Amino acid sequence: MKKPVSFFTLHPNRWYGMQLWTEGPVVGGTTFSPIRIYKVRPLKSGNNELQVDFFHAFYPEGVRDKSYRLRILYRGTNYLLAQCPETEGRCVWLGHLTKDWLKPHVYAEHARAIETAPDLEIYLNRLFAEIAGDLKK
Repeated sequence: MKKPVSFFTLHPNRWYGMQLWTEGPVVGGTTFSPIRIYKVRPLKSGNNELQVDFFHAFYPEGVRDKSYRLRILYRGTNYLLAQCPETEGRCVWLGHLTKDWLKPHVYAEHARAIETAPDLEIYLNRLFAEIAGDLKK
């Protein structure tokens, strides 16, 4: 008997990797960031949409608490691809956060600490606790 396929699912109070593509004259390019999910709500719009509230760890400036409406384009076993219908030209990859994914996107001193951290979730909670408050919204 075949084992049922388990699709990638976002869970509150967990860290994930996010790659964000944005086109446009003002903001463009690709960014990478760990994010910590606060809340995920299916929108029941019939368009395969979610409302995702999260802490955007590497947001360059300003408020790091974000809320995106996402229309899922593809959902695999280890990641999902989504479009942000409220922002033209913005697409998102969300996947499991691993040390190998995170290390190329941080400064060298953090890459060394990430490599030796026994638990990546605990390390990130401690690293961002001061910025994000208690991280338990």
